[in-house]
Amino acid sequence: MDAIHARGRSLRGPNLRRYQQAFTLVELSVTVAVLGTVIALGLPKLSATVSHNHMRSVRDEFTSAVGRMRTEAIHRNRCVSLCISSNAKTCNSGNAANWSAGWLMYQNQSCGAAEGASIAEGDIIAASQSIPSHFDLQSNSAGSRSAFSANARGVVLVNAGTFTLRDTRQPCQPSTTMTISWQGRVRLDEIASTQCP
Repeated sequence: MDAIHARGRSLRGPNLRRYQQAFTLVELSVTVAVLGTVIALGLPKLSATVSHNHMRSVRDEFTSAVGRMRTEAIHRNRCVSLCISSNAKTCNSGNAANWSAGWLMYQNQSCGAAEGASIAEGDIIAASQSIPSHFDLQSNSAGSRSAFSANARGVVLVNAGTFTLRDTRQPCQPSTTMTISWQGRVRLDEIASTQCP
């Protein structure tokens, strides 16, 4: 009798509590449905935020390169150039406007473009690899700017003009324009997208 009574007590005690702590199938289904809805609503915004942060990173890298080009020119007391370069050794040839391939900074005695010419290793100051393929960085200047230079006084020769950075995967995301003055200052503007469905 005592054994039966003890067994009965144990079923009403901790074992019963253990069964009550589990989720029912209905509760689990409702939780999964709510979680799915929250993810479906939040994912596009999360994707846009991540894209915006990556775009700011690319923008900051490019504008820093422009500022450094000017600083290096003053420090070295000679021309320093920035050009499109896909291999970090030569400036790409042709009247290109797409800076997405990457860029090369080098000291340049002549202050002129060195399209297709190999840059001496000792003249290379810095190089940037290509930016992620879904970003597009274009020169909007007349005649397309594949290179520009700063002289020993820090003056940007032949106004570098305006560059536009956009994310091709996010048609609704605003693009960023970077206007570089002859003083090497960069003005940033955000342009609302016209391709938003």
